[in-house]
Amino acid sequence: LSITKYQAGREDLMELFNAVRNDAPVYHDGQWGMATLELITAIMESSLTGRDIQLSHQVPMPFEYGA
Repeated sequence: LSITKYQAGREDLMELFNAVRNDAPVYHDGQWGMATLELITAIMESSLTGRDIQLSHQVPMPFEYGA
């Protein structure tokens, strides 16, 4: 696997690689993806309506990830 040091998305790809190759934990899982999608759509909805949007799918960042 050849990835340059400063290539965009490198950390995410290396996380996936290490999970598959070395059985390392994955921090960007389905719950993380759902939380990200919820946040993005809430930002868009709030910008259109001018209202606060309740978020219900947010997850804490794992301690091991450096939170």
